[in-house]
Amino acid sequence: MEEKQKELLTDALEDSRKFYEQWIEQFGGWYHVQGKTIPEWRDHFRINLPSDIGTETCKSVDIKLISLFQEAHGYKGKAEAALSMAKAGYASKFRAGYASLVRSFTTPGKKLPAKDTLATLTEEKLGKEKDALAMGETEVTFWKEMLANLNTVRKIIENATLNISVEAKALNYQNMLDNIERKENHK
Repeated sequence: MEEKQKELLTDALEDSRKFYEQWIEQFGGWYHVQGKTIPEWRDHFRINLPSDIGTETCKSVDIKLISLFQEAHGYKGKAEAALSMAKAGYASKFRAGYASLVRSFTTPGKKLPAKDTLATLTEEKLGKEKDALAMGETEVTFWKEMLANLNTVRKIIENATLNISVEAKALNYQNMLDNIERKENHK
């Protein structure tokens, strides 16, 4: 590839990357999921873990996690139900639109277009319904991501709890050995 072509391709890719980053930043600020923007939901579901995690912190975070899991599962279920209904509505309108289009070509002298052409023409008339499907899929994906993030925090808390437990057992064992040693020294 010539140097000039590489430079043009690099410039085009850089412009596309900048556009995408600007679009993502703006998208997060205006797109709403269940009445809140994505950054608002991220703040709502954020769990800040202190560096000195102890037993009480683990209990507190566990309680908060349970509540957030229930909330996110509820929203995910609602989003999945809405998406399912949107898919059913789209399929129904697609069949009706397709049949109507076929009927419009069955008059004498008209040639019926190919099946794919009919499908494309029908889909073009269902723009809002296709947009609703895309939004529904975006929302379901968003809630799945939220649940995955909460699950990651849960695993961190489980590890911290396990580490605290192992540390406590080691300390108890050491205390027991120290007590035995003291008793033997006093004999």
